[in-house]
Amino acid sequence: MVATRKLLAIHENTDGTGLNYKRILKFPQGDTSSLAAADYDGDGLLDLYVCNYLNDSETETVSLSDSIYNGIDGGMNRLYRNEGKLSFTDQTEATGMQVEATRMSLAASWEDFDNDGDVDLYVANDFGPNCLYRNDKGKFTQIAPEVGADDPSTGMSITWGDINRDGLMDACIGNMFSAAGTRVTTQPKFEQDLTEGLDAERIAYLARGNTLLVNQGGKLFQERSAQAGVINTQWTWGTLFGDLDNSGGLDMMAMNGFITGPVVDDL
Repeated sequence: MVATRKLLAIHENTDGTGLNYKRILKFPQGDTSSLAAADYDGDGLLDLYVCNYLNDSETETVSLSDSIYNGIDGGMNRLYRNEGKLSFTDQTEATGMQVEATRMSLAASWEDFDNDGDVDLYVANDFGPNCLYRNDKGKFTQIAPEVGADDPSTGMSITWGDINRDGLMDACIGNMFSAAGTRVTTQPKFEQDLTEGLDAERIAYLARGNTLLVNQGGKLFQERSAQAGVINTQWTWGTLFGDLDNSGGLDMMAMNGFITGPVVDDL
């Protein structure tokens, strides 16, 4: 599987060596930002979830029709069911995955957070709330707000891991930390001069940093970012859990940095 901004392509391993591939399928996309694969319906075949950040990959400017902390005009994310023999069908609407599926998504990750035997899906969205789709026999319900997992920030990434070894998977969402953003949004004058209808606290949260969600019995999540010391890993694009020192506990790696623009003075 190869994802470009305009296209999702599937290539067949023609001779089993891993050195010869042939393109057999392609699906036009709006602006693909990430892929996640899992067998969501338990039939033994890997299915695909595609995040589309914008509607059109030719568009370089992000336009928020609602507000900066509630972006809803992104591209439509897609769920493709594997029908066997390298054939896929779009099951986005049939499974309930169309709900809040245009929230400018940047990353998605499958995990059985409630230990019921099927995989659920967490989607990290830029400029607003994230989504957690609970899987009930192949049908999905967006439950992030009711279980405390929506984290309305600048979602760049999502990684799962059992950090406290209680048999339940916890989640870490990589968000942007901005010292300048925090400084500006906490000034009294910022709130005074804010455009009517906008919420200063919601805007300030966008600059806060990463979020760690600790699983509470597969029914709720508790936010423990500050206690764990993982909020500030600078301008974070991705996080990853792993036992890097073979100690038996999960460590966390964070990838961060800026993208340099074509204009020297553009910070």
